[in-house]
Amino acid sequence: MTHDDYHTAIHAKVAGTWNLHHASLEEQKEHLDFFTMLSSISGVVGNKGQANYAAANTFLDAFASYRLASGLNANSVDLGVIEDVGYVAEQDGSLEARFDRRQWTPVNESMLRKILSYSVFQQSPKPLSASSRAQIITGLADPLTADGSDLVEEPRFGYLFSAYGSGNGAGDEADGANDLTAQEIKAFAKLQTSGAETAALTKAALNLLLIQITKILRLETEMEPGKPLMAYGLDSLSAVELRGWVRQKMGAELSTLDITNASSLNALAEKLVSKLPPAAAVAK
Repeated sequence: MTHDDYHTAIHAKVAGTWNLHHASLEEQKEHLDFFTMLSSISGVVGNKGQANYAAANTFLDAFASYRLASGLNANSVDLGVIEDVGYVAEQDGSLEARFDRRQWTPVNESMLRKILSYSVFQQSPKPLSASSRAQIITGLADPLTADGSDLVEEPRFGYLFSAYGSGNGAGDEADGANDLTAQEIKAFAKLQTSGAETAALTKAALNLLLIQITKILRLETEMEPGKPLMAYGLDSLSAVELRGWVRQKMGAELSTLDITNASSLNALAEKLVSKLPPAAAVAK
């Protein structure tokens, strides 16, 4: 994103919050009973392709702590997916379908009203939870299942996976049986370091891309390698997610345009292989 794109998304929440904060200090002879800010779970877990939005909400979370440290009431509500009203609900189910309910717990309007009440109670002389007065996190499933979770490699959330494992969190499971592509990734890395021919690398890359794109787009039908990716609903956000995964797991630096402009899955696999680092660099 451009510098202007980054600040456009941040400005409303940062400047707006500061304005309300200073206005309340100037206009109120006594401190406000509550100062609730609507933040987002994206400020906690991130949101692929929306670093500006995540940063703006992280500011709100930090600002709540700042006000509390100054002796002023505040609470930041990190909202998850609101399913029955608002933007997501207006998308005819197309956007909501991209959220895996094993990882995200949607919030309906009734629950949202309760959450706002909890936020006010948290700012009373006797808060519901004194240890977490500044922030309420919503929309994240508890417990989490490691199968298919985007958070499985995040140590911060390991304790949420413990109910499904041995109690050691999800870290040990990330490269185990619950990671459907772990063996394929290891095989691909072995091909790289052994200096395999381009054809063999392309075939392995194609298999990995097929698995990952199917997962990202939540496709219920098998992809055809010769078919345009746009035919399966690949958009810019999905491309950003795939680009990050390819960089992390396969070591290739694809651009978003490389992905969105690919005429087919076959063409994308060929492009990926052409951008792999030399075998000697991978071995090191």
